[in-house]
Amino acid sequence: MYGHKSNQMEQVMNINMSNQYMFQMGNSSFAKEAPPWKPVGVFWDIENCAIPRGTSICVLVNKIRSIFTMYNFLEREFAVVGDVYGVNNHVISDLNSMQLNFIHVCSYAKNAGDEKLKQMIHRFLMIWGQNSAIILLTSKCHTHFSDL
Repeated sequence: MYGHKSNQMEQVMNINMSNQYMFQMGNSSFAKEAPPWKPVGVFWDIENCAIPRGTSICVLVNKIRSIFTMYNFLEREFAVVGDVYGVNNHVISDLNSMQLNFIHVCSYAKNAGDEKLKQMIHRFLMIWGQNSAIILLTSKCHTHFSDL
């Protein structure tokens, strides 16, 4: 009986750790028929691409995430960069409950958010490779991110 519980735990851990929502049960037909998932990272400069007034952050994030299934994307990173002191506490709370990573950068440091996003995107590409997808939400794409 103990061995049975251990196997269940291993299955649950495999599913949760891989975040692929796919049973890893060897010769399962489900595993063979599953589409190839492409890792995606979402990187958002919340100061330069603010939440539209009157828009729920939860609705906005869910709309972004709804794109993933259309293109067989598998979310591997969803990061928001900004000055935590310049963002409403309710927004921070909602971002946290939606399991996004909020990375604080000082608003008085010139291009600090852009530099942090570039570092994060570079690290994401090093981990997941050139076959991954990037979604960048910013208004400074042409000037600061051309060297990626």
